[in-house]
Amino acid sequence: MTKTIVDVLVVGAGQSGLGAGYYLQKADVSYLIVDSAAGIGDSWRNRWDSLRLFTPKLYATLPGTLFARSADFYPTKNQMADYLEAYATDLDLNVQLNSRVERIVKNNDGFVASIGSDTVHAKNIIIATGPFQTPFVPDFADALGAHIEQIHSSAYDNAASISGRRVIVVGGGNSAAQIAVELADKYDVTITTSRKPRFIPKEIYGISIYHFLSFFRILSSSKHSWISRILRKRPESIIGTELKKGISAARVKLVPERVVDCTKDGVVTLSGRTIAADHVIWATGFRPSYDYIDIDGSLDRNGAPILVDSNSDIKGLYWLGLPWQFRLDSSIVHGVNRDARQVCDEILQALPDVILK
Repeated sequence: MTKTIVDVLVVGAGQSGLGAGYYLQKADVSYLIVDSAAGIGDSWRNRWDSLRLFTPKLYATLPGTLFARSADFYPTKNQMADYLEAYATDLDLNVQLNSRVERIVKNNDGFVASIGSDTVHAKNIIIATGPFQTPFVPDFADALGAHIEQIHSSAYDNAASISGRRVIVVGGGNSAAQIAVELADKYDVTITTSRKPRFIPKEIYGISIYHFLSFFRILSSSKHSWISRILRKRPESIIGTELKKGISAARVKLVPERVVDCTKDGVVTLSGRTIAADHVIWATGFRPSYDYIDIDGSLDRNGAPILVDSNSDIKGLYWLGLPWQFRLDSSIVHGVNRDARQVCDEILQALPDVILK
């Protein structure tokens, strides 16, 4: 049994955790970043084959390091994974992989994290695992007949992995849209959405929409700003118009109704319509999974973080990478720099003889 003592423990070696590591290392405090994965960037590598960021690489970088010049303008999933891996290596960040945190408790000195038979004692903890942890599939999916294949979008690889002819993609987000478009060349694809989808062009006159969002300071606007308040009330928009074009050309059938049940033959929408399928892809998002945090007042009854304004009011417990946590871009790579510095600055100000550079 090994006991490690650090000033800061960071749970999660994704973009948020690595961004926090950058500032902690600059301040020369003791810290450790732990992750259950076998490799840095695995969460990107394990996604579907053709995935690309819809964010230009200029807006998908962590503090201190740019993408390689050879990377595509819109990086592939593997280029993103390689970037994160190289980032941790080049900066010599203190990352410990294959380390699943099983329990975190609070004591008088801070926190104790159990990792197998080992423990990490930390004055402060940053939970940087992000919001996308446990794939969500509705319980009524069990009613689908055994002859119908079904997977969550996180398990989708490519068009060749899909069986049958009739494919239903359930969900109205960007993942659902990209998968539906990819499958349309080979299958009879129907996408069901809870409401009529809204589309935002990825580029305007050949210029990425992110350039405009950045220029007008929308991308990094505070969650309390007027533009953020307006956008939070609106349903998620799909970035890019490929699906819109596919629907207009009748390559993809759109059913703008929520799926509320299943039968042995297919899915059932709110109006009672049954759509037959050979394969169903549930692009229905994720649910938080913080069961390992055994600290009173840290999670609500649904297992989601309890935040006071933008972070926990439990002394020493911090979060990073949550949607709308500080700003509009808090849950994407672009938001890591500002958010990580803000969290680390608060932590380091409470530690003696430490200056954040």
